[in-house]
Amino acid sequence: MAMLVPNASFGPAIQAALNCLQACESCAKRCLEAPEVSELTQVVSLSWECAAACDGAAKALLRESQYALEWVTLCASVCQACALECDRHALAQVCCAQCAAACRVCIEACSKVTLLS
Repeated sequence: MAMLVPNASFGPAIQAALNCLQACESCAKRCLEAPEVSELTQVVSLSWECAAACDGAAKALLRESQYALEWVTLCASVCQACALECDRHALAQVCCAQCAAACRVCIEACSKVTLLS
């Protein structure tokens, strides 16, 4: 298991994860309220999964947890899946476009953390 080297530059990754968490929760809520909700079940599911992964990654980085790298890796992976699914609905759902964009920012920030380790 790789150990996280304490680094003050984790701030951007923490902020990106928190922003993504907010975008994912908002997207899930809006999609649940959409008339075509039956077509958006995968978006809702992945948005919730992504929000949970982002929350875990942000908290792990804040604590400089020994499992932070695993959380960050998981976060990037779930963000990737969420962004791809949201892209499929981005034209019909503005929240999906916003969620996908936040996911991509988070993926980039997570990749920088893994490079620092």
